[in-house]
Amino acid sequence: AFSLGLTWLGHGDDARARRFAKAPDAVARIAALGPRVIRLARGGNVTARLVVGAEAAALAWSLAHVARALHLEEKTVVSWAGSLMGEEHFRAQVWRWARRQGLRIAPRAPRESALDAAARLAAARGR
Repeated sequence: AFSLGLTWLGHGDDARARRFAKAPDAVARIAALGPRVIRLARGGNVTARLVVGAEAAALAWSLAHVARALHLEEKTVVSWAGSLMGEEHFRAQVWRWARRQGLRIAPRAPRESALDAAARLAAARGR
């Protein structure tokens, strides 16, 4: 969300970007722009569409990089967490870009929240 918000600010008014950057809660405020930019993109804002598309492609590239590093060649089940990936429009773009990079993915809805999954994994490691 931060990267999307930051990229969005970079395509706008410099004074506005400076106000965000100087805020004591700058990271949170910039990240909070992400879902709004996705809504603008869905509404047809050309700049927002370009920014969202570029961010979806970047996330898919990261997914492809990790999959290759782990030598994942079979069809791989993927899921998601977070406000941006919770947006169906954005998520669909990420999956499309991932497939364009040759990944064979099978998206599945999350079975639990990211927080619950992290707690479960931490508890399992503590055994």
